[in-house]
Amino acid sequence: MKFWEKFWPIIMSLLCALTFHFLQDKFGEADKLVGKLLDSALVVAGTLLGFLLTITTIMNTIHTRRMAFIKETGNYPVLHNYLKIAIILNIVTISLVIVTPFVSALKPTGIALNITYSTQLFIILWNWFANIRFTIVFIKLLSE
Repeated sequence: MKFWEKFWPIIMSLLCALTFHFLQDKFGEADKLVGKLLDSALVVAGTLLGFLLTITTIMNTIHTRRMAFIKETGNYPVLHNYLKIAIILNIVTISLVIVTPFVSALKPTGIALNITYSTQLFIILWNWFANIRFTIVFIKLLSE
């Protein structure tokens, strides 16, 4: 169970990105699809980054019975690690959106363009799934 909990975001992201890569021609206007995803990802990642940083502050300063229980059970380092990964991936996603116009200026074509779109999708999905994982674990620990 711990293996799946730890690695499902990257596994699912990789599977989705590979599926998109090999079926990209079936999507029609992949450039518009990826462009819309990048626009949405910027807004969501920026909002989540602020939210997750607030959670980090709260988790490090609050001393309630529930937080003491989470720390005593040994789950706090796992929760903190998932939070750290989610924060880093939000920063990476924001950086991806900033770098994308420069990559587009290189005018990649063919397989390079397919790899570019698949990589962008992979990063966006990994970020999304990592945030979902943190949320699930956080709620699970708080409701035990």
